[in-house]
Amino acid sequence: MLEFEYAIFDMDGTLVDSMRQWRDTGRIFLKKVGIEPRKQLLQLIRTASYEEISKTLNKQYGTDFTGVQLENQFFDIMKYSYKNNVFAKQGVFDFLLYLKGMRVPMCVATGTCRELTEYILNKLGLSNYFEFVLTCPEVGEDKHSPLIFEQALERIGGQKKNTVIFEDSLTAIQSASQAGFRTIGVYDETFIENKEKIAKIAEQYVYSLSELEAGENIG
Repeated sequence: MLEFEYAIFDMDGTLVDSMRQWRDTGRIFLKKVGIEPRKQLLQLIRTASYEEISKTLNKQYGTDFTGVQLENQFFDIMKYSYKNNVFAKQGVFDFLLYLKGMRVPMCVATGTCRELTEYILNKLGLSNYFEFVLTCPEVGEDKHSPLIFEQALERIGGQKKNTVIFEDSLTAIQSASQAGFRTIGVYDETFIENKEKIAKIAEQYVYSLSELEAGENIG
């Protein structure tokens, strides 16, 4: 039976249904600037830094983007998506309300910048469930490193044995698990190819957070 006293939540793909929008930002941007969104280029955009992307585009297509300019462009694309196309995932409100009723302290640890994170959490009415938000840009490491989880754990006041991390990403679950954290895998269609790997690593794997609401010893 799942038992925990503290909870750390990823945001995109776990709390909000936004991963499709994040994956589409590269395609939208390239079409906007008149560059064919080839598969290799889209893969670069999904995995590289803004500085690396700008250098590649400038070299191959004669553009003159800086990393900061690209970051601002992608920010605007996602701000529009968050405003118009992103909603809470199924079961999220019921599960958070359940945990709050059980007096479980909760926080958000996300790879998204603070401005966009706070915007969507406030827009959807999710902010009040969490003690605080921590972002990878603030920590200085992405989720290939467990640093954001370590800092979130210290700040929320839990221990690894009584704290659960909720994540949809294989990368995040791998780094957290290797650092000794307990993880719950949350299904997202954009990571369907990693579903079996996530399920093997995580303590539990769910298609919806509502699956955890009943029959668990929480708090």
